[in-house]
Amino acid sequence: IDKETAPRSPSPETAPKSPTPELPSQCDDKR
Repeated sequence: IDKETAPRSPSPETAPKSPTPELPSQCDDKR
């Protein structure tokens, strides 16, 4: 399972529900 294709995975890089400083805009968009 790739972290790129796992939107529900507890990954710090693709965490949609986590305050990721790397993708703050995507986190808001995904929500």
